[in-house]
Amino acid sequence: MPELIAADFTSGWAYVRHDTELYLVRPPYGSEPPCPVAADAVAKAIAFHGIRPARGGFDGWDSVYAHLRERVAWERGDPPELGDDLRSALIADAPDEILTEYLDGLEGQLSRGDRRAAERLLPLISATGRARENSSVTARCRKLTLALRGRAADMPTRPRDLYSRAAA
Repeated sequence: MPELIAADFTSGWAYVRHDTELYLVRPPYGSEPPCPVAADAVAKAIAFHGIRPARGGFDGWDSVYAHLRERVAWERGDPPELGDDLRSALIADAPDEILTEYLDGLEGQLSRGDRRAAERLLPLISATGRARENSSVTARCRKLTLALRGRAADMPTRPRDLYSRAAA
């Protein structure tokens, strides 16, 4: 089972442990086999090259690549449009650390007034078994849902609401 151990989501470079070996993967994912690396290469990448420690276990290389593609897109401000089935499967299989990272991203987007991703992803994250089992993830989902609803309540929906608010 591959395990993500460090990554730079802006460039897409990542270090993955699989069994007892360490590998470097970089875009375009899957076009060439992962490159075996020594443990000290990971330490140097973290110390000197802006690679950050990351965590997450995956079912296989395809799951690692799908996660990295999505995270790189998020970092670049261009979340990919996934089909509902694929999006649900990725979120359902995501470990707690990844769900937390998704929630961090949604929180940032909501604070900037961008509601689209939260409207699509928050119900999916909230419905996962992992979200229900992890009280921290559950609490954050609840908080973000309330923030999402609160922002919706502040927006006038009909032209007369604009006038009634201005008169008040």
